[in-house]
Amino acid sequence: MKRIALWVMLAAASLTGLSCADTGGTVPGASSDQRSDVQKPTTTGVIMVKTVDGEPSMDQIVQHASTHAFVSWDGVSAPLGRIALMRRGSDLCSIRFTGFHREEEAPGVLAVGGPSYFAEYDWYHLTAQRIESGHRKVDRKPGWGFSFLMAFTRGSPFIKCGSFEPLWSYPNIVRFLEGNDRHDYGIELAPTNWRDVADVDVANPSLRWYRYDEKRRPILVPWEDLPQHKRQ
Repeated sequence: MKRIALWVMLAAASLTGLSCADTGGTVPGASSDQRSDVQKPTTTGVIMVKTVDGEPSMDQIVQHASTHAFVSWDGVSAPLGRIALMRRGSDLCSIRFTGFHREEEAPGVLAVGGPSYFAEYDWYHLTAQRIESGHRKVDRKPGWGFSFLMAFTRGSPFIKCGSFEPLWSYPNIVRFLEGNDRHDYGIELAPTNWRDVADVDVANPSLRWYRYDEKRRPILVPWEDLPQHKRQ
């Protein structure tokens, strides 16, 4: 616990420094006041994600969920069981998905029927006065109502950590959006290959931060290209 507490002080200092950094760089599609340390995706060994009706292929993302990070215009995931960092200003959280699955729901009188999606994650609010953590579940289920009129969707699709409440997408994607409106909410995400919160090092030069960018094409990044922990 002492190790994590010491790291939090270093993290706060690092985030403050990053917020003040100004190297003159910008990210395409981002506002001019966006932090210059938000980087473009790595190009080593990436896999381009197919799109279906304009959306990234869920099947392809699921197939690589344990071995690759997913990076898209509106969301990021770390490999399953690894940490994705989330920041906004000086606030910092760690999200680690531990499992996901889907079920089929039969249609009924008022039930539209179809797939239901579920996932679980660990969260750590690292810049709280005292480190806060927990384990939560997210889900998205078929709607209720008459499908030919209107069906109301069901579920709890928001990831919660500190002041953050971004949307979740199956299987383990943390989105930049905190609502249905598509715009920049100020959230930045960095996928890693770290399993334990004690491995987190926000000063690691191999960290790549991503932010909402409608021009970014969806890719899968192999775990070898992600920040590695120092412990053997």
